[in-house]
Amino acid sequence: MRGNRGKAWEARLDYQHSLYRAERRAVVFKTHPPAAMRGGRLVYTTKGPPDYVGRAGARPVCFDAKEAAGDRWSFSKLARHQAVALEAFSLDPDALVGICLRLKGPGLTWWVDWSALGPVWWTWKESKTREVASLDLVWLGIRGRPLRGADWLP
Repeated sequence: MRGNRGKAWEARLDYQHSLYRAERRAVVFKTHPPAAMRGGRLVYTTKGPPDYVGRAGARPVCFDAKEAAGDRWSFSKLARHQAVALEAFSLDPDALVGICLRLKGPGLTWWVDWSALGPVWWTWKESKTREVASLDLVWLGIRGRPLRGADWLP
């Protein structure tokens, strides 16, 4: 059931994206990993891209939707292949690249720009000790952007 984690959060984002399209503010699409039917079941064949790509006006957009049950989000919840894709997208200086994060504990949502998260995440990922690391409310209050629900575009 790993594929169902975060479904409610992604559904809220999908609805927000339909509003953006209707208002002609952005066109953002949910991406899906490549899959095939095997033995009557849908099976992912490779690791997928970040959850959302598109455009907001002239700006490219690429982000992953993440959710945590408490008041912090663990770095281990971002896979290396997702970080590599976010890093590649961030090479465009005009691109809007990051994580759209929902912390269910306090009921807060945040935009976390990859330019702030990326260096911290890569340092953690490449460390020899691989100590547990996460984003907490203090870090998010300084480097994140609080959102009103799923409305990340402002």
